[in-house]
Formats: sequence, structure tokens, C-alpha cells
Amino acid sequence: MRAHSKASLSALLAVPLAGCGGNWQSALDVSGPAAISLKHLIVLIVAVCSVVWMLVMVVLILALWRKRDARPIAPEPARERRMTTAVVGAVVATVLIISTFTIMSFLATRALTVSGQDDLTIRVRGLQWWWGLEYVGPDPSQRFETANEIHIPVGRNVRLKLEGLDVIHSFWVPSLAGKQDLVPGRSNELTIRAERAGIYRGQCAEFCGMQHAHMALLVIAEPQDEFDSWVAAQRQASAQPADEREADPTSRPCRGRTR
Repeated sequence: MRAHSKASLSALLAVPLAGCGGNWQSALDVSGPAAISLKHLIVLIVAVCSVVWMLVMVVLILALWRKRDARPIAPEPARERRMTTAVVGAVVATVLIISTFTIMSFLATRALTVSGQDDLTIRVRGLQWWWGLEYVGPDPSQRFETANEIHIPVGRNVRLKLEGLDVIHSFWVPSLAGKQDLVPGRSNELTIRAERAGIYRGQCAEFCGMQHAHMALLVIAEPQDEFDSWVAAQRQASAQPADEREADPTSRPCRGRTR
């Protein structure tokens, strides 16, 4: 019976703790400066709010536990002053906490768009339901396009120019940075940076239609030499079709079994 109880407890704990481990799309498993800053902010807010909640619960329990006299109590000046001081102190503490969180949130959000002259620039277009990517360079002939997969060099800032062409999308790679919307008619920017090589999964965080769940993307961070090799391969001319059937797939005969 005891073994069964332990097994049941382990199963119950496994469900809420399943998302606490490292994975390739987690705001807690971070690899970039912006994501690290956001993680620290989230942890701080949760910790402070937990302390405030526990203090409120302690005061509430003490107030409910305390015995009260049914007879009307005459107001006492000393008691009134203590209560006034407690209320004023609580209001001041609340204002300070909220103001601090607001300033820290502003600074963390502002850091998401910090950019430099030597940053790699990629234009990201959100469409229903895929991501169009264009690697922008000073020479127009060196530009090339890909889809749904972003390659970036490790240890280098990458400036993403976000554009929505149909509806509002939201670019989110939680291990590297926060969310940023793609709004039609408006250009937003987001700076990401990976401090270690790996594959980071991203997702559209704004419901954009019936196929919204399919709008995933991968950010592949690799050393500079591997990234340069990948860029050189992408800039090469694509292979030409060997015959008419390869040029026009619709002209191929059906290979399915007929009756």
C-alpha cells in the first residue's frame, strides 16, 4: 500500500514538473542576453509577489484568529495612529514595488531592440502560415531568401526586421528573446543573440488563423565558420531540371495503382 502511494505521488509530481526541465522552447532555459534579462525579471517578480502574498495571508490569519469583544469599542488615539501608519506604509510599499517593476520592465523591453552597425540583418515576414526570411546585406546581389529556418552565428547580434503581410503575427523564440508583434503596415525590430550553439524552437504567439499551430520555426545557432559555409551554399545557383518532367511535376504520370 505504501509503495502504491509513493508511485501515485511520483506520478502527480511528474505532471507539473515536466515543463521545468531544459528543452528547446523554454523561457527558463535561456541562451541569449535578452532572454537572460527577461528570465531574471520574471523570477524577481514571482519572488516578490510570493513574499507579499505570504505576508497578506499571515495578517489575514492573525486577524481571523484574534478574539473580538462583542461590545462596541471606543476609538483609541494610539491605536488609530498605529493603524494609519500601517495603511500608509502598505500603500507606500505597493507604490515602490509597482514603480520598480515598471522601470525594470521598460529597461528589459528596451534591450530587445538594441542594435549596432555590424549586426547581421534578417527581414522576417509573417504569412499565413509560414515565415519568409531574407538575409539582407550591403550588396543586393548577395541577398538570398529562405523559409521557416533561421541560421545565425554564435556570439553575434542579429537584427530581425519584422513585417506582417496579412494579419498580426508574433515572433517568439523564448530561449533567445521576448515576443515582438508583426503588424501589417508597420515595421518592428528585435535583436537576438545566441551565446552557445544549438537549435532553438520558435513559434507565432498570436492567433493568426486556423493553421496558427503550424507556424513554428527553428533558429540554428552555429560557429562563424559553419555559418559562413551555409551562407555560401545558399548563395549558389540552384540546380536546373534535367528534363521536362522535373521542370513540370504535374506532367509526371500517376504511379498509383489503377483498377
